[in-house]
Order: sequence, then structure tokens, then C-alpha cells
Amino acid sequence: MKLISFLSICLMVLTGYVEQESSIAVESKEQTIEESFKESNLSIQNKIPSGSTYKQSPTFTLNEKIEGVLMLYEIRGEKGKFGFLDKPLIKGEENQLDWLLWNLDSGMVTGNLLIKGTNTETGQKVVSKGKVINKEKSIKDLPRHYKTKPLNNIHSNNLTQKDEITPASIASTSIFFLESGIWDLEVSVDKSVIGNVKVFVKDVKTSIHYLNN
Repeated sequence: MKLISFLSICLMVLTGYVEQESSIAVESKEQTIEESFKESNLSIQNKIPSGSTYKQSPTFTLNEKIEGVLMLYEIRGEKGKFGFLDKPLIKGEENQLDWLLWNLDSGMVTGNLLIKGTNTETGQKVVSKGKVINKEKSIKDLPRHYKTKPLNNIHSNNLTQKDEITPASIASTSIFFLESGIWDLEVSVDKSVIGNVKVFVKDVKTSIHYLNN
């Protein structure tokens, strides 16, 4: 009987020890998984390209009323000062940009437009020129088509009252980017710098061609 009792006690102690070892092993495994998860997140963060689109200058909206309907356009630049009608910019292609300029304290902006671009990672340079003229036509009548967002009359009336200042000048430029990534564009008129805007240039999409056997 004593032998049976002794064996029972040994079995209980042994079972408790095994459970404790299992618990420690599980805890150690969980810590390893957590550490692995942290390392994985750190690795992903390190792989985020430095030329991501979040580094671009923000956009703002500009409204124009066409036949009683307010059309919203997205502009990238500095609100109330200058900007271009936003569009995807592609490396290795001619990017036609339409610039809008607001009156400065010194008066209407007209003259020679100069865009000096610098790739923020490599230092690659690009220069583009244009002519700033009075904006006589609506954006809708420009040669290039831009995606708009029409609003109903109620929203149109509200927005027209809040935003009455419209650009007075317009200019067009063609920019050929040799590299992708974030570019800093310095905007000047008649050698007077009016501001800078950061843009993201993406790689051109390659097409897959299949050869016939």
C-alpha cells in the first residue's frame, strides 16, 4: 500500500513537472513568434521605397461652373498661388502639364514660366519652359481632358460662396523625366521663384509581348 502511495506521489510530481516544462516551452514559442512578427514588420518598413507617393505635395480642389453645374478639378501645388491639373506622371514620357496661377500681391502673373526639376534621391535635373498668359477659357475647353466631379446645384451654391478666387493665368509645359521617384519642381515666372511642388514620377508600365511559334 505504501509502495502504491509512493508511486502515486511520484507520478503527480512528474506530471506537474512535465506540464510546467510544456508551459515554458509554449511561452518561449509565443515569444519567438512575437519577435519574428516584429522583425517581419521592421523588414517591411525598411523595404518601403523612399520615393513613395505620400511624399508628394498635397492637392486641393478648384471649382468651375459650367452650364449651371459646378465641376471640381484636382490641383497639385499651393492653394491660391499656383498648381497644375493633377495627373499621373510617367518616367520616360513627355508629360504635358497645364499650370494655373493666381494673382500675387504685385498683380497678375504673366511672363515666362520656368520649371526646374530635381530628383530628391539622385539629384538628376530637368528643365521645362512655358508662357504664362491670361486665363480666358474654362478648364473644360483646354486641349487636354481632365477628370472632373460634377456636383448638384445645392453643393454648387455653397462652394461658389466659399471659394470665389479663381486663377487668373494659365501656362502649359512638357516635362520629360529620366528617372522615377520624388521630384522637387521649382516654379518661377520671369526669373522670380513663386514656390515649389513635390511630385511622384512612376515607372512606365511594360507590356508583355508573345511571339508566335
